[in-house]
Amino acid sequence: MLCDLGAWITYASRAPLTPIPKEEADRVLREATCTARQARAVRDAPWWRRTQGLARALTGLPDSRGPDVSLAIADETHRRTRKGVRAHHIPPIDAADAVWRIEEPFGLDEAAYVVAPTLYLLLRARLLDLPGLVATAASLCSTYELHLDLHRPLVERPPLLSAPSLRAFAQGLPANTTKGDLLRRAARLTPSLSRSPMETALALLLSLPLRHGGFGLPLPELNPPIDLGPDAQRVLGGQRRIFVDLLWPEASVGVEYDSNEHHSSRQQHLADERRQLAADIAGVELVPWTASTVMDETAFSLAAERLALRLGVPFSWDLSHVESRRALRARLLGPHRFW
Repeated sequence: MLCDLGAWITYASRAPLTPIPKEEADRVLREATCTARQARAVRDAPWWRRTQGLARALTGLPDSRGPDVSLAIADETHRRTRKGVRAHHIPPIDAADAVWRIEEPFGLDEAAYVVAPTLYLLLRARLLDLPGLVATAASLCSTYELHLDLHRPLVERPPLLSAPSLRAFAQGLPANTTKGDLLRRAARLTPSLSRSPMETALALLLSLPLRHGGFGLPLPELNPPIDLGPDAQRVLGGQRRIFVDLLWPEASVGVEYDSNEHHSSRQQHLADERRQLAADIAGVELVPWTASTVMDETAFSLAAERLALRLGVPFSWDLSHVESRRALRARLLGPHRFW
């Protein structure tokens, strides 16, 4: 059973995965082993080989080295040191949707499995801080393909996880579960349905707690639909709904991010104005943010302050958070190496 980096690579490979019943998952977790034969079968799998560039980018390994195959073990006493293999002990866990079956040929007589994203995040919580865990969870809950380049054209895919299912999993863990409290906190801060790494970055920069580098604003909804009435539909040529990048429905305020501010045509500017008017008619104030605003530390803080005023929540300029805020910006506004 693949876990840790091996699980992340499996998710990114688009290998077909099937959730299995709890009874089967319990058996797989009880019997999980880590052998050299299993590791060889993983390394020989076509879907594994085609993701090694991503694996090296995530880990910083050179082309001459490949990452170890991370496999789960149920019994800590079975941990062995083997070249190219890393064993990860998974303690007993009573939870549904904890294991998925890999529906790809493997060259093994036995079935191959991977930890489900919920269990994956619980195990990663042993090593990640709160921002890293939330960013990783948000990537799993997103609708874009997992990759590193913020500027590469995005490829859509169904989310591997939903924030509500993560919260339900975390709340169902026993109180004494290792890192269960951290996962519960992360689940409450995880947005769903981000369509780009930048949307993920904006949601976290705005909503993570102050001491972790965020502004502590309420968590927005990402890309929710807004149904338009007849007047708003007329403004947009009959379009019945729009989707807003970041929306705070209780305050009827949304943020729209424009990454192409210097390249937009006059027609695009006119379309944006009409979209803003349609949203206004529908009762939603749309606030446009450009790339130059987001990438400028002071301008972004000022924009966040104005947003907090619109939301009716406090905003802090406390200088004790400057370094954590800059560290979070560096993590979120560069390549997303979260796993």
